Amino acid sequence: MSSGDQLEKAVSAIYEASISPDAWDRALAAIAEAMGASQSAMMILEDGRLTRGCMPLMDPEHLRTYAEIQAEYSSVTFDTPATSVALGRVVGIDDPNDRNIFENSFEYREWWREHDLGIGAIFANLVFSGSHIAQIGVYRSRKSGFAARDRRKLSRICDHLIRAARISKRIEIHTSAPAHSTGDQTWILVVDRDYRLLGNEPCNLKDLHSYGVVAHGRLSDCSIVLDPRLRNLVDEAQPPSNKAGSCSFSNDDGDWAWVDVMPVSEGETRYANWLNLDRPAALLQFTIPRKRAALRILSLARDFCLTPAEKSVAIEIVKGDGRAAVARRLGISESTVRSHLSVIFEKIGIHRQSELIELVAR
Repeated sequence: MSSGDQLEKAVSAIYEASISPDAWDRALAAIAEAMGASQSAMMILEDGRLTRGCMPLMDPEHLRTYAEIQAEYSSVTFDTPATSVALGRVVGIDDPNDRNIFENSFEYREWWREHDLGIGAIFANLVFSGSHIAQIGVYRSRKSGFAARDRRKLSRICDHLIRAARISKRIEIHTSAPAHSTGDQTWILVVDRDYRLLGNEPCNLKDLHSYGVVAHGRLSDCSIVLDPRLRNLVDEAQPPSNKAGSCSFSNDDGDWAWVDVMPVSEGETRYANWLNLDRPAALLQFTIPRKRAALRILSLARDFCLTPAEKSVAIEIVKGDGRAAVARRLGISESTVRSHLSVIFEKIGIHRQSELIELVAR
């Protein structure tokens, strides 16, 4: 198979894996073949340490021992940290001082050399998310390395991997939750494990901000405020707890709202979300009861043919402060309020104010 055919095969496998996570083994194997590499790996790093990895051409147990060795013994730091390297830019351990430090590290002597991995390995960052990085790495044996043309080829492959990451993110967000808005009174939001909103900008963002649910005014940089109750609920919604919970908020006008936090299933595949670090961690249902009651009255008005005047009385009466207060707010007499209520009860098939309030609260 020619070099061009191998590259085309790798690109096809990458996009297949973006929509079918179980295909990452095949994609990484195809990348290794296209690069003429003995090994390829997808790694998830947190604060520079390996937390998850996929290296299909190696025994999974060997990769697990590497994570243990790195966590316990590695103290290697380089002049150029991974977090400062642009997405898709291919790098290696090129600095002579860095190479010397790494070649003398426990990590290199006890693991890299044992598995015949050369220090000339090359890497590229594919996704940033808070302290987490998704990174691709390709390796040849210790007796050979990668030339400039190899770096250019991996850079081309990385362009496709970064696009695949965006596809994976969009697919997961849209399949993990219902639409962001279920009406003017309730919204379903999706958040990641760093408490950030995901998905398209909801029309209710101003409301979310007024209740202190989000920290900023634009979705591109907004996050849930540092409210320990809500953050704890998002944490509890994730494995292993997978618990739901709720808490309430109020705004400067004294109106209140509640947020129900629900877990999101990530699926059973161990290869899911390799390139989707911004994966959903929890669903948040944000509800403003006052707006919900008004919308419920509008629904009843439509279903039972209430007149505009009857609808206005119904909206006011469910606030629960009595007929006299309703009359004052609407500028009508209390007897008119009583008359409208009688017709409302008859149309809907109820007999008391408490039944109307209960019906609206459903």
